[in-house]
Amino acid sequence: MNNNQPLVSIVVPAYNHDRYIESCIRSILNQTYKRIELIVLNDGSKDKTSSVMKNLVSECEQRCEKFEFIDKENEGLCKTLNRGIKKSTGDYITIIASDDMMAKTKIEEQINYLIENNEKFVLTNAYILYDETQEKEYFYKKIPFWVNYSKAKMFNSLVMRGNFLLPTGMYSREIFENIGLFDENLYFEDWDFYIRLSSNYEINYIDKPLFYYRQHKSNMTNRNLKGLIPIYESTFKILDKVFKDYHFNNIFIIKNKAYSNLYLRNAYTFLNVDNSMYNKCLVNSFKYYPINLRIYKHLSKRLIGNILK
Repeated sequence: MNNNQPLVSIVVPAYNHDRYIESCIRSILNQTYKRIELIVLNDGSKDKTSSVMKNLVSECEQRCEKFEFIDKENEGLCKTLNRGIKKSTGDYITIIASDDMMAKTKIEEQINYLIENNEKFVLTNAYILYDETQEKEYFYKKIPFWVNYSKAKMFNSLVMRGNFLLPTGMYSREIFENIGLFDENLYFEDWDFYIRLSSNYEINYIDKPLFYYRQHKSNMTNRNLKGLIPIYESTFKILDKVFKDYHFNNIFIIKNKAYSNLYLRNAYTFLNVDNSMYNKCLVNSFKYYPINLRIYKHLSKRLIGNILK
């Protein structure tokens, strides 16, 4: 083992993924990069996730420089991630959900990129892996539109458009020390964190599919009203934070347009799930920014779709 290599901490939050967690863990154990710390946190799963993981403990201990399996009561994703990060000791940190997988060179290629380019954060492309068919396709089919964005433009785009970045990042520990951990008042972690990150750091990208983002029935954002409401509420908490914590020129227009866009994104989410919430979001999107062209594009597509039916 090359002790000159930096230690990389891999944090795996797990919840009700007994069908997938072994594949996830083996993709980590098969990494070409040697110096790995693995921290797996079972967040009160109600299935056999814990017992599947316990059967892998010996292999994890043999392969990893450091390993810990934390079997705990349910706390939610953000608290679970923060607990794992606080436990970690690596110079770099990456996170992977227990139903996803890594290509075997992911850690090595990301570390090499960060060191060679003196950067603090890098994303990669990914495959979307469809669970029922095992077919896969590129997540980004061409170079993403944001690749050459400045920090300011990336920040503004994330505020206006929501999160469009993949969960494939490799972080220098410095990032968490400077901008803080995940917000435990939120139902999900990524949009708020990427907004804060983009205000301080460049978003770098490796155009290789080094990650397998699994699509299956149980991870399709809980496509029912009960599952969607906590996500809906968190989106507004995030945008409220943004306009409380950051200064904007032309604040009135930017704020109204951002809330209009957010209501419209939520309208898409509730479409074919709950008609009253869909209508509420669409009306509020219009109230905040009546000249938002995205509203009219959406309505035009729906109208054409209904005519063709």
